[in-house]
Amino acid sequence: MLAPTACAALVLIGDTAVAQSVRIEPSVRVDLTASSNVRFATSATTKESDLILVVGPQIRLSGNGGGYRLQGTFGFDAVTYLGGTLENRVLPRGDLSFNGRVIERLLFVDSSVSARTVATDPFFGVQANAVSTANITTVTSQRFSPYIERELAPGKTLLARSDNRWVQTTDNNSTPGTSLNPLGNSFVQANELRYEMRPQPFGVRADLSQVDTRYRDAASTRVTFETARVSALYAPHPQVYFGLTAGRDKGKFALNEVSETLTGVILRWLPTERTNIEAEVERRFFGTGWNFTFTHRTPFMAITSTAVRTATTYAAQIANLPAGGNTYDLLDAIFMRTYPNDPAARANAVNEVIAQRGLGTTLASAVALYSGTAQQLQSADLSVAYLSPLHTVTWRVFRQETRQLLGANSLAPTSPTDANQIGGSLSVARRLSQQTTADITVVGSRVAGLGVRLGDRTVNKSVRLSATHAISPRTTVSAGIRRQVVDRYFGSTFSGATGSFDASESAVFVGALHRF
Repeated sequence: MLAPTACAALVLIGDTAVAQSVRIEPSVRVDLTASSNVRFATSATTKESDLILVVGPQIRLSGNGGGYRLQGTFGFDAVTYLGGTLENRVLPRGDLSFNGRVIERLLFVDSSVSARTVATDPFFGVQANAVSTANITTVTSQRFSPYIERELAPGKTLLARSDNRWVQTTDNNSTPGTSLNPLGNSFVQANELRYEMRPQPFGVRADLSQVDTRYRDAASTRVTFETARVSALYAPHPQVYFGLTAGRDKGKFALNEVSETLTGVILRWLPTERTNIEAEVERRFFGTGWNFTFTHRTPFMAITSTAVRTATTYAAQIANLPAGGNTYDLLDAIFMRTYPNDPAARANAVNEVIAQRGLGTTLASAVALYSGTAQQLQSADLSVAYLSPLHTVTWRVFRQETRQLLGANSLAPTSPTDANQIGGSLSVARRLSQQTTADITVVGSRVAGLGVRLGDRTVNKSVRLSATHAISPRTTVSAGIRRQVVDRYFGSTFSGATGSFDASESAVFVGALHRF
């Protein structure tokens, strides 16, 4: 599955001039953690402490030249349990993307590879660290997206795009118990054909889209969503336009095949060059759907907020992780004013801040909940980053509700992963000197079961204190402590055993990062 991405990149990187413009920065990180409860066991008699050694080599690639852009990192974590409490693992991680021009002003290609770890079962507990493989699933995905983008005339554009994603999941869970995720592989294909005449002041947009999800597990079903839309647009001002939408919406899932008339409204408003507001509300086959995005940036702050209600699948959600904001994207927006036309220089500046200040790269987010059929997803989030010479602050809150999508031919809800999730994280870092930064990170989340899991709930809480010191321009060392508590209560008939099953962990860690 890596072939499409690798081939697309090598077509252009193989050229000597292009290869010389690609910046390659290898690095390695070594962390040693002393954990009081590696398995997050609930009983004092089953708790096991251990020393966990993680060695993580990584390569960062960046390049932006004639006809291509390459950006991202890729590496792996070799996790060793020195006391033998869990099985040693090698966990790939990273995101690497490539965009290339095949034919000038006509044919382009996007491709990417990614790997990350996610919670296998959110009711078991979502850990605030990546050193324990208990309840952890590794998700790897590859995307290959050829597309045609052409300006037919001033203000008139045509887009034809096919996004193809292959997703594989690997269970790293060494803790006995039944997982809610059968860990099947999947393929998601999203095709779109769009014509748009920019409103001056009147315009029109017409698009056809299809999202097809196929699971390799023969017991799972194929899910297809198809939509045809036509929107009439009106722009009373160059920075704002409205639209009315009509079309047809279809869904095929489980034993259902639904086709309904689609109607909706559109708003796009750019009150300043650094602020963007986009909103769509539509009446679709599953009810009212919406998609809202707000972004705002200043030289020292970035804000991102999204809200969505749509029909989707587990595989489509996994393919697009991480959902919502992350540290890199927020800092990238802040540095946009400093490096508006040089994404490679902007990426270097962002990575320098993250390394020198010891910042975490991910923010709190909801867990994708497995279902072999269609899901109705409703979510909202807000992410904020603040950067000054002395302080770095990141804050995120989220809420997500996932339910099995039902139709006229559906049986009663049977999905054991219908749930409501809320949570957030706050991280504050302060530079104590030119070389030393101290930070505190607080994370909390709650998952409550719905449907057949009504009465099950899990609350995760963690706090982390650490300090990072740069002993040279390319080498930093860090140390800190962490406390994590997971409160679990099972009261549904699905869970079998009822009652409280709480767990906690304390940890001390040290680490070093060197960039070659």
